[in-house]
Amino acid sequence: MLRTQIRRYSVKDIPFEAVPRNRYNQSRSAFNFKPKATPGLVHNPSHAIFQPSQRTPRAFLPPSDPRLKLKDVLSMSREDVEECPLIYNASQREYDLTPEIVSEIVELRTQDPATWTVGKLAKKFGIEQHKVNVLTATVSKERKTQLEGELNDIKTKWSRNKLKGRNDRSKRKQMWLRNEF
Repeated sequence: MLRTQIRRYSVKDIPFEAVPRNRYNQSRSAFNFKPKATPGLVHNPSHAIFQPSQRTPRAFLPPSDPRLKLKDVLSMSREDVEECPLIYNASQREYDLTPEIVSEIVELRTQDPATWTVGKLAKKFGIEQHKVNVLTATVSKERKTQLEGELNDIKTKWSRNKLKGRNDRSKRKQMWLRNEF
């Protein structure tokens, strides 16, 4: 009769390792590579251990869960709601743009995108640049194609050495991203 042995591990036998070991100091080093995995079996518990005292919201429970029958455990009573703290100084969104301002911004940008840049429009109307970008998204696509055409015209005049340097730089960047030197 052939007998196989299975070695049983207990948590006490397995070395604890909260963070995988790395060759460099993770917080201060410029060489923040992916950590090198420790060979073998390592006890690495989850950061958020489930505790029975925590309540799971009803919306996240499957329909077959027996906890759905325990209404007093899962739902809050009126007394619990009244004991909840009040939230003061809650900020509400302020919509400072009117339809007239929006139409004027779009009109100025469509008329002359070279003169009315995103920065100038944001300064004139006193709003953030990302709002102007959202409002003039379709105009920006047209402007982007125009600028790409201008860039392609400039690239046709580049010398062979400049093209080679640009290609080498892009290849090096891809190698850096893959941790290849």
